[in-house]
Amino acid sequence: MSYKIPIGLPQDPKLTVIARAAQVKRGVALGVWVALLDHAARAKPRGSLAAAAPDEIAATLECSATEVAAVIAALRDKKMITAEQSVAHWQRYQKLSTPRVRAHRAQNRIDAHRAQNRIDAHRAQKENAAAPETDATRRDRLQKEMNRRRGKSDKPQAVLM
Repeated sequence: MSYKIPIGLPQDPKLTVIARAAQVKRGVALGVWVALLDHAARAKPRGSLAAAAPDEIAATLECSATEVAAVIAALRDKKMITAEQSVAHWQRYQKLSTPRVRAHRAQNRIDAHRAQNRIDAHRAQKENAAAPETDATRRDRLQKEMNRRRGKSDKPQAVLM
């Protein structure tokens, strides 16, 4: 599973403000935010931070749990984490292409099926046209054509007496 990180995240001025508010280095604030985004991408429902463990994030980033807790508090103050313990505006930033791609693939399958039907019909037409005409079928075809031109019917006429 993947998630999107905004372009310019390392230079985001909000992270500088958060780092100052939490009294940590900017790299720690950035690391905590990326760790939280990663957690939110794997959570059910996506975007949730309810099960995020500050001590695990601290161990991963090799910093103290109090630093991580301070960064999380600053993220809440900056409204980047909601009161419901989720990343703010997760769905807007993580707009996935899955529904669009599924519709595109379904349309491709339909188009491929139609194309195959056209190919099959063309092959059948070629095979029927390529069948050799025997003398008898040619004679019947020419007789019918001559009768049609003369206005005669192929059907036997009833004889009146």
